[in-house]
Amino acid sequence: MTGQVKEELLTRLGELGVSVESGAIRFAPHVLAAADILRAEGRLDYVDATGTPRSLAVPAGGLA
Repeated sequence: MTGQVKEELLTRLGELGVSVESGAIRFAPHVLAAADILRAEGRLDYVDATGTPRSLAVPAGGLA
């Protein structure tokens, strides 16, 4: 990974408020803008590591 990629990963983890407490991953996304969180159910379309197109439902209040 380049330095910029590592920096972006760390930045996003900070924005999502990712921490580990008592062996559990916790999210406290205080820095995210309200516009980043879905207001209604949505769909995430992506291509997996094998090149197969996939789709996931993302619930209201979710991030993708």
